[in-house]
Amino acid sequence: NVGVGVVQHGAKKQRLNLKRMLEEFVATNPSMRHRLGNARRISPIKGFPLKTNAHRVIPYADSILLVGEVAGLVNPLTGEGIGPAMISGEIAAEVAADALAANDFSAGYLRRYGSMLRRALLYRHLLSLGLQRLFAYPWLLDRTISKAGNDKAFGEKLVKVITGIDTMESMARPRWLMKFLWG
Repeated sequence: NVGVGVVQHGAKKQRLNLKRMLEEFVATNPSMRHRLGNARRISPIKGFPLKTNAHRVIPYADSILLVGEVAGLVNPLTGEGIGPAMISGEIAAEVAADALAANDFSAGYLRRYGSMLRRALLYRHLLSLGLQRLFAYPWLLDRTISKAGNDKAFGEKLVKVITGIDTMESMARPRWLMKFLWG
């Protein structure tokens, strides 16, 4: 599975051809050529908007718990959604089991799910959203890429964070930010 992602309003404003961008990325990126080897496309290229608005979603209602992408839990920076979907599913299962035991499926009873979800995922989600918005500034994105190319430790850290090996929270530490800005 290979994809390309852009902020939706930016794609519309710039009239981007995402299919062409994906094809060019796969054809011209040496890392992609190496990773894909002799792979070939087996289905047409399709695109769908991903919901990244968890900070605006109320993930419960009478007899309903929203999980994963429907709850807006896709990472706004990376597009990754399987991890948050699994976490939200686990929390939803716990709350649903409690609701069954109490025989109470009201929004008031299920509200606890929203609180638990916020504690588990909202900070990381908002941090990713903030980084996505910061990277909308070309000079900052250029500085980040340049720094990653010139500072091996920084580049490795950035890749680990973007790929989910390390946490987004580690980027928000003052020491890391100071090193990025002035180190």
